[in-house]
Amino acid sequence: MLGIHVLLLLGIPLLLTIAATPLVLRFAGAYGLFDMPEDRRVHSCPTPRLGGIAMVSAFLVTLMGAVRFTLISHNLQAILGMSVVMFLTGVWDDIRPLRASGRLLIQVACAMLTVWMGDLGIHDLAFTPSFSIALPDFMGHLLGVFVVVGAVNAVNMIDGLDGLAGGIVLIGIALLTYLNLLTTGDIHVAVFVCIPLIGVLLGFLRYNTHPAKIFMGDGGSNWLGFMVGVLMLVVMGRFTVAYQPSGIWGLLRLSETETASGFLALPHYVQETSIPFWSVIMCFAMPIFDTAAVIIVRLKNGLSPMHPDRRHFHHTLLRLGLSQSQSVGAIYFIALAAGLAGVSPIIFPNYGLDLLPYLVAALMMALLPLAMLLNEKHVEMFKVRGIQLSQDKACGVKLKAFLKQLELANRYVVYGILLGVPIFAGVVDKNLGYVALVALCLTAATKVFRTNSGDFFNSVVFTLGVLVLLVANNQHPIAVQLNGRVVEIQSWYNSLFLWLSGSTMLVFVLTFRRRYLIFSPSDFLILILPLSLLLVPEPYRTQYHADIIALRSLILFGGVHLLMRRQATVMNKIRFVMVVALAFVGAMGVFGLRFVHQL
Repeated sequence: MLGIHVLLLLGIPLLLTIAATPLVLRFAGAYGLFDMPEDRRVHSCPTPRLGGIAMVSAFLVTLMGAVRFTLISHNLQAILGMSVVMFLTGVWDDIRPLRASGRLLIQVACAMLTVWMGDLGIHDLAFTPSFSIALPDFMGHLLGVFVVVGAVNAVNMIDGLDGLAGGIVLIGIALLTYLNLLTTGDIHVAVFVCIPLIGVLLGFLRYNTHPAKIFMGDGGSNWLGFMVGVLMLVVMGRFTVAYQPSGIWGLLRLSETETASGFLALPHYVQETSIPFWSVIMCFAMPIFDTAAVIIVRLKNGLSPMHPDRRHFHHTLLRLGLSQSQSVGAIYFIALAAGLAGVSPIIFPNYGLDLLPYLVAALMMALLPLAMLLNEKHVEMFKVRGIQLSQDKACGVKLKAFLKQLELANRYVVYGILLGVPIFAGVVDKNLGYVALVALCLTAATKVFRTNSGDFFNSVVFTLGVLVLLVANNQHPIAVQLNGRVVEIQSWYNSLFLWLSGSTMLVFVLTFRRRYLIFSPSDFLILILPLSLLLVPEPYRTQYHADIIALRSLILFGGVHLLMRRQATVMNKIRFVMVVALAFVGAMGVFGLRFVHQL
């Protein structure tokens, strides 16, 4: 039943958004409500800007279908009511622009009413999972208001490219949902808030990805930012939308809810730990830090914080020559990586990663202002001809010869990693053997049908094959028997990945080209799937060594990605090596094939 409920609460808002958006398009077209092209904007033709109407309508209809509004607690009624006020304010701003001071006043008023009526103040400010300080009620509520208002403006200001704001918010909500599930074991917030939001965003991105047919507008971005801010407070305060015997859905503290663990509780391991404030912030690091950097630069130049310009990070990527889709894909990846760094102290409590979110945040705040100054001329400085220390042609020849040998070594290291699997994997699980055979057939199909090596299907197949091989080789420590004694060679195998990571970075620096920054949707898929392994809950993450596999796969994908950028034909050779390795792993798992050496 739980699976059915989840599918309904995901599918209904998705379908409603897809169905309602064409109606909004007609309405906007009939009344001429378009976002017109101008110097500050990147779109080249008039585009309707009221997509938020479809988003908000789909979410509210879904929620009202799940429970009557009169049965919702006053706390949650305040959240929904104020979200509608924020949405209507944004719609009014879309139709007849408001002054920045007026918008900010309404945002602060809505946030104050929501935090005070819903008791969503930050009562305990956690700096690490094990260290927190208690805040006075007034200060906790004031900080809650700041979070909500900041989230509203961050989402609004980053909504500058097709699909950018919706995709980043979707990534952030997914990370916050996982964080809440991991620390509470309760699925109410996910089912009745996060999943409908994700469904709405997926439906809207159907029309908002490049080239966008409609924009969410200030109405959609205000509402979405408000919901993001409230969700951040809910996760930090460990609230839950709990089901009571009387049939009332209420927003209550988990510690005060006796029935929370009995209804829709997750069976996996739950960590009883505080959620650091900075971990929650990092789930939306890209819009928050980008907005902060832009505001700081504007104030430094004597401009209003709300003064529109082209200083955002996505504008920098466009100046470097990336397309809209490529820029959005690159920012998606940065947002996901920063979010994973933020939640890592919770996901990996035994690895001492409490400072990682702060280090990543400091790095982003240092680099984002510098990125505003970059243009294509700066990129040219990093090319090989720009870093040569001598004008002597012999220097360039020697460098090219060195790079050629380094790339050749990297290619054989990749071969060694893939072919070493069937030699050292030992006993392979039968189920994994079947998966290997499926991956083998799919990999062979990519060669038979001769599809483009960069397309979506090839990326899925390549990712699946690599993950199967790494899982097979990570089930047992790698060792060999020499002169009657067992010799551990796991460190040698690990050194291959260390070599590949270091040499790939060296080649990247010495041969830097703008195209190396270009991430297609297929590249993004290859990068996001290994990172998703980090979200596997315990005990499965430890059992299958998901964290080690994720790190190794990212190193391997990075090396292969750069090789493909510089040698288009190298993928055919890697595909052949992968077919051989998958064939052996499949035979070892399904048919019991073993290497037997008899002297």
